[in-house]
Amino acid sequence: MRVSTTSLYVALVALLYTGRSDAVSCDVAQQDESYACDDVYIFDLAKSANEVDSTAVYNNVCCKRDGCKLAIGGVILEVFRECAAGIGPRSPDKFYVDVYVKNLGGQILSNANLLLMNTLTGESIEFVYGGTTVFALDQGGNYEISVLGIENYIIQSEEGTNKDTTAVLTDDTVADGVYKLVNVSVDSVVNWVYAAPQLNREVVIRAEDDYGDVVSDAQVKVTFLDNGTTATYTTASPEWDGTSGTFIFSLPANSEYTFEMTNIPTGFVATGEFGGDNNPDGITTLTVSEDSTVRFVYSLDTTCQEAFFDAGSACPSGSVNKGWKACYGIECTASVCCGPRTCLTEIDPTKGTICGDLRPKANYSTIPCGTGTGVSCTKALCCTTEALPPKVPHVPDQCSSSYLNINFEDFTGVDDDDLDSSYRPEGVSFALTTTGSFTPYSLRSAPRIEAEGGKLTKAGFWTSCAGGGTVYDVDTKNTLGKWFLKLVGLDSDDIPYMPALLITYNTHGSTQAAGMLYDIDGSNSKKEQYMISIYDKDRNFLGSDFSIRGDTSVCSKNAYEGTYWQFIVNSPNNVPIKYLRIDYIGSGLPTSIGMGFDNFRAFGCTKDGRVLNAFTTGN
Repeated sequence: MRVSTTSLYVALVALLYTGRSDAVSCDVAQQDESYACDDVYIFDLAKSANEVDSTAVYNNVCCKRDGCKLAIGGVILEVFRECAAGIGPRSPDKFYVDVYVKNLGGQILSNANLLLMNTLTGESIEFVYGGTTVFALDQGGNYEISVLGIENYIIQSEEGTNKDTTAVLTDDTVADGVYKLVNVSVDSVVNWVYAAPQLNREVVIRAEDDYGDVVSDAQVKVTFLDNGTTATYTTASPEWDGTSGTFIFSLPANSEYTFEMTNIPTGFVATGEFGGDNNPDGITTLTVSEDSTVRFVYSLDTTCQEAFFDAGSACPSGSVNKGWKACYGIECTASVCCGPRTCLTEIDPTKGTICGDLRPKANYSTIPCGTGTGVSCTKALCCTTEALPPKVPHVPDQCSSSYLNINFEDFTGVDDDDLDSSYRPEGVSFALTTTGSFTPYSLRSAPRIEAEGGKLTKAGFWTSCAGGGTVYDVDTKNTLGKWFLKLVGLDSDDIPYMPALLITYNTHGSTQAAGMLYDIDGSNSKKEQYMISIYDKDRNFLGSDFSIRGDTSVCSKNAYEGTYWQFIVNSPNNVPIKYLRIDYIGSGLPTSIGMGFDNFRAFGCTKDGRVLNAFTTGN
């Protein structure tokens, strides 16, 4: 008799259990801790026809004792509409064996069948293998598990292991497709690996754009990894099928190949891959054991201005044009290229921020207002009545030296390098996002490292308050070390809008953080200002701080010209900070803005601060 996986679990319990227990409804079982989990009876609606009538109903069913379990959200995992004869409570003299049948590439051989035989009783039953099969076996029993239905495949290995310790079992060491379990005493795992018949398999390779059209003149380089030989195929090769726009290869089975797309037109970037390793990089490695198809997807690397606005599209009322934003082919739509109008987007460059010298509201960057929204961006809507910190006198460092200071002095790159994402001092990482959001900044993913001092070229900021004329990347109060971070810099006209700096706590959290922003100044046409916001792990807003409003670079009128302004933020109710974001909320065209970031006290600053998981130097 052959049993499909639909009937697998009921058939197993009929074989392996004796006696009978009273059935109960699941609503009763949910309240009774004596109903423990039996791994054999995992509820799988897609595979089973003998559980519940509806996914919305779990209590109007019948359960066997020890066959019901309350899962996350109150969902019963093990339920039966009918309590089959012979099903009794689980006893401690049962052990379980997980069975896997795979090919050389690690894929499941779903065309296999399994035969389970109790060699003590002579009973046997055949199952259609569905990917993972679990058998419940009597303690002390003897069994044989046989693989059927793949006679043309060549067995490569057969092994049993102790499920808990992973130690190799010695009951059966012959790779013959039949595994013997003698005097069963542990939970175990049996693995078979088979090689496909030595026949050629068809591999189809296609390069297409995100509209589904073939990428013209694409070529594919195929490397046979067994011996390292490589060949490149073009649209002139016999393997090219112009009707389907694919390369069709007939390759020996059980070998490994790398397929790499080449000659991709300029301006296209890999954005998708299907059927290979699913990593969108234009290359995949494949163990050929079955007929396969791999689709490489490419998108045109462009901007919203070129692909959306120049094509005649426009943003809907109440949104703002993001023509500078990079986008890729089919995704260059209004949802990507247009954003909501807020207090931040509606700044009048000729007048400065809406709030002037008042402190903006905490949600300043997300308050809807402006043209098309029906709401005017007024001071009453966008601003508090509190005054910003004065520009003179300068407030000195408020942080205790006993707390760890992330100052980038351990950086090992060169001046003006993008900060590598692997650089995570104390588990803290740095990235650029679009202002007011957690969306990665499209034109540059990381802030850049900047060396103290130097020339105008690629400088972070400049000042004339250090004496002796204009100097670059110099702090008049000598708090900068050898390195600091810059978001844009004086030479970065390629970035039309100032991004935000997002700091993520990847390990420990803290309820207090502090840092230094350098050279907040301004002029008649540009007034620099920053908002520092903190969020929990679910990105719920916890609090904020606002910098001075830099409207001049005159040393006597702005004590923060050429030096630092320090922020300190505290999270309420001891909620750990997961994210800290620094948003530019100044006025004027936000390009070529000179600002440095350094001396980040991620895990505390003041001795009386409400600090969680703070690291100190021990001083």
